[in-house]
Amino acid sequence: MENLFLSALKGDDHKGAPMWFMRQAGRYMNSYREVRKEYTMEQICHSPELSSRIAYDAARYLQTDAAIIFSDIMIPLENLGYNVKYVENTGPIPEKTGSTTDQFVSYSGMAVRNFKANYPDIPVIGFVGGPLTLASYIIASGPDGELKKTKEALIRDEDKTIELLGELTDVVIKDVKAQISSGADAIQIFDSWLGFLDHNYAELAVKKTTRKIVDAISKSKVKSIYFSTGTSGMVDALIRSGADFLSLDWRCSLKEVSETFGSIGLQGNLDPSVLALSPEKAVEKGIQIAREMRDVNKFIFNLGHGILPETKQENVKMLVRKIRDVV
Repeated sequence: MENLFLSALKGDDHKGAPMWFMRQAGRYMNSYREVRKEYTMEQICHSPELSSRIAYDAARYLQTDAAIIFSDIMIPLENLGYNVKYVENTGPIPEKTGSTTDQFVSYSGMAVRNFKANYPDIPVIGFVGGPLTLASYIIASGPDGELKKTKEALIRDEDKTIELLGELTDVVIKDVKAQISSGADAIQIFDSWLGFLDHNYAELAVKKTTRKIVDAISKSKVKSIYFSTGTSGMVDALIRSGADFLSLDWRCSLKEVSETFGSIGLQGNLDPSVLALSPEKAVEKGIQIAREMRDVNKFIFNLGHGILPETKQENVKMLVRKIRDVV
């Protein structure tokens, strides 16, 4: 029997809702916390064996239809001479060292290859950060709340900011190609903060960056998923990215988006706060979403953002089981 996730990617008829979760391998998992007692975030991201094992452990425990490789969107920036530090309760901090190498290194690509070699029966999702999101960390020297500094850079010096976006797009495409050649079954682009831009700047970012990345993915016939938050009012701009699937947050009805925009694949979109606070309500709302999208072949159940660290892993496993039982 074919995997539900792979069936949804192709738009084939299938019964049941394919499921995986953003950050399904992360801080809420007991197995991950055990690994972190011995290794730093940096060490894990630079170890294909650890990255793939963490991804597998989460998918196996939750019984999801796909794993996502464990890494961080900032790691490819090392190829541009950035040293990325991970500060607890703050996030990644990129620091320009000035030292670059001629040979491109993709740790995510190596992790995907390790995963496929050791766990061939589970589809694995590779991922990259959207250049806009990556640029925001560089411009702000860390997380850029509501993209305040990034928007200032766009407004005050649009040409220079677009030049940075172009440089980052090239790096992301190289990382995408490495993950695809290593066997990734799909690639998700994380453009988490796109929704903080106005419609025109969002369209500009999609045109200058995402569209080029998606084109590179499409040439390999691997499917692309474009994730963003706060963008339900600019779905038309997201569609112009050319992505096979849009991963949308809880601020919209996936059923309404599907009815309005037709054949575009959709992923989402349960609020992760509900899953963290009330497993009963999460099951209720999750089943509602899955039932509304039951007749849409190109639908993948997920959250509208990553699993929150305070979520009990049992909540997530129960959600998967309950949806499987009734949808």
